[in-house]
Amino acid sequence: MYFSDADCTNEIEDIETWKSENAIPATGHSYKDGICEKCGAFKDGIGARLSGVSLSLDGSIGVNFYMQLAEEVLEDETAYMLFTLPNGEASEIKVSKAETKTVGGVTYYGFKCNVAATEMTDTIKAQIITVNGNGTEYSYTVKEYADYLLAHTEGNAEYAKAEELVKAMLNYGAYAQKFKEHNTDNLPCEPMDMTTYNIKAHSFTAAPSDNVEFKGANLSMLSNTTLRLFFEIDDETGVTMSYGSEKLETGKNNGLYFAEIKNIAPLNLDNDFTVLTSDGSMVTYSPLTYCYQVSQESNDAALVELVKAIALYNDAAKAYFKEAK
Repeated sequence: MYFSDADCTNEIEDIETWKSENAIPATGHSYKDGICEKCGAFKDGIGARLSGVSLSLDGSIGVNFYMQLAEEVLEDETAYMLFTLPNGEASEIKVSKAETKTVGGVTYYGFKCNVAATEMTDTIKAQIITVNGNGTEYSYTVKEYADYLLAHTEGNAEYAKAEELVKAMLNYGAYAQKFKEHNTDNLPCEPMDMTTYNIKAHSFTAAPSDNVEFKGANLSMLSNTTLRLFFEIDDETGVTMSYGSEKLETGKNNGLYFAEIKNIAPLNLDNDFTVLTSDGSMVTYSPLTYCYQVSQESNDAALVELVKAIALYNDAAKAYFKEAK
C-alpha cells in the first residue's frame, strides 16, 4: 500500500523528537534516493525508481536500466518497461521477464535496450507502465554512459578492461553515422584514422547443386547486423534454406533468391555461418568475408571505412571476451 503525506506524518508519534533526530521536516514524505525513509513510498507514485544504468558489453550495443520496484509493481502481471527507441519505435519488456540481482539485500531489476550503430548519440526513453499509472520517464544515450566509463578507468579494473572495446564501439558508431549521414554534427567520438588498419583475409566455401548456385552476399551493418546470402535457383518449388536447426527467412531481389541470418552480435562477425538448401547445396560464409572483400575491391571510401570500423570492433570484442574467460 502507498501512503499519503498525511499518513506518513501520522505514523510518527513524537514529531518534534523525530525532527531533531533526523534533522529534516516531519511533514509529508522524506525521500532519499526516491524512496521515503519513513514509510517506504516511492516518489514516482507507482513504485519504481531508476537505481543505475550501465553500458551493454555482451557483444551488442545498448544500455541496461536497473530499477528498484515495489511489491505492487511486481505483483502487477501487466506491468512492463516501455522503451521508446531513437527511431521512434516502442519496445516493451514485461517486469516478470526482468533480470534480477541482489546487492546488499536490495533486489534490482534489469531491462536491456539495444540500439542501432547509428543511434549511439540518440536518446533512449525508459518508463515503467502499470495499471496504477505511469512511472517517471528516464532518458539516456549510449554515448553518455560510454563517456562516463572512459572517464573512470583509472582505479577501476572492470572499466579499464572494457576501454578498448568501448572506444572501438564508439568509432564504429561514428563511421555508421557518417556513412548514413545521420546526426553527423553529434558523432559519438572523433573517428579513428582507419587508413593503416587492414582486415584479415576471409574466404568462403560453396558447393552448388544442379538446381542452386551461390551468387554472393551483403551485410547490413547500420541496424541489427544481418548477413544476406544470394542464390540463383532454376526451380524454386519447395526449396528451403536453414542454418543449423533454424529455417531461414527467404525472399527474392533482382531475380535472385536470398536467405538472411539476423541479429549477429559484433563478437560473432568472424564466425562462419553454414547455410544448407533442401536440395543439397551449401555455402559457408563469414560476415567478415564481406567486409574483407569490400575493403579490397570497393571504391566507396565511406563504405570501406565502415567495414574497417566494424572489423576493428570485432577485434576488440574478441579480445575483451577472451580476457573475461
